[in-house]
Amino acid sequence: MKKLAYHLATLLKNNSDHPASVAVIQFGIEGFLNTLVTTFVLIFASIVTGQSIPVLFLTLGFSGLRMFTGGAHLKSSLGCTIVSVSMLVGCSYIPVSFWSSLLFCLLALLIIELYSYYIEPYQSSRPLKYKHRFKLLARLWIGLGLLASFFEMSQPFAVGLLLQSLSVMPLGIRFIHSLNRLFPKGGESA
Repeated sequence: MKKLAYHLATLLKNNSDHPASVAVIQFGIEGFLNTLVTTFVLIFASIVTGQSIPVLFLTLGFSGLRMFTGGAHLKSSLGCTIVSVSMLVGCSYIPVSFWSSLLFCLLALLIIELYSYYIEPYQSSRPLKYKHRFKLLARLWIGLGLLASFFEMSQPFAVGLLLQSLSVMPLGIRFIHSLNRLFPKGGESA
């Protein structure tokens, strides 16, 4: 992915007046490509397992809240894909009732209030400038989860909220970082 992202970044830089460096453009393209691959693998896995709708709502809850709260990251894109797909498809089998989805939303809200916003040390600190705005958006997203709890089909949304909220609390951050030993960075440049 790195090589493809580098070639695309170089091509873009050479054919435009974009002020960003090739490294910055490459970083953005890598993130986009990794997200695209993870999304396609997730769609495939959810179709094969017959869990498309629950996985869709889990993913919406998880990724929507992640935009507003940050969260721990794995260093390897392969590791991220494997863990994300396994977690989201695996959790789609959790039976969720109205009351449990309300509980999950309230727990997510409590965790977010106590621990968000989390960014990795190597990431830009610019989002911290808008931490309070992001927290407000996170509260609104969790509010959407509370509304979704009234509809059986969308109750997995609350599971996604809870999973994401765990990635901003210290224990969750340590757990996610401990997974890095399973997926050493490197070998992904092909």
